[in-house]
Amino acid sequence: MKMDLDKTKYFFRIVPFNAEGEQISVIDVLENFSANELDAWLGTVVALADGQHTVQELFDHLGGHYEAGPPESFETTLGSVFDRLLEAEVIRLGDEQVELPEYLAVPFNLQERETAIESMVSDGYITQEHLTKH
Repeated sequence: MKMDLDKTKYFFRIVPFNAEGEQISVIDVLENFSANELDAWLGTVVALADGQHTVQELFDHLGGHYEAGPPESFETTLGSVFDRLLEAEVIRLGDEQVELPEYLAVPFNLQERETAIESMVSDGYITQEHLTKH
């Protein structure tokens, strides 16, 4: 892990995402709401980044899926995933639980697109000027 990951922090999405079956994508609101597919580890963390759980809870949850316990590389791999998502500004860490707005909490592909975009504009997440450029 490059960063010193504080596992007591809550982790949450700061970008919209799609969930189609097992495939998770992040939505680039600056590029006409295009979807960028994530590999399995990144997608898992993004899908679970609801602001209601700590990093440690995620490590425990995912580690519990291994019958004989997580492999030796588990901590390093998951730490690297967090590093990449934090650096890419897809997730953030916080000291307290975070209640996400619907356009970040629910997969974008399951929302009414125009309603979600209107909410993003009214919250200041994106600007109306941005929408007229695309």
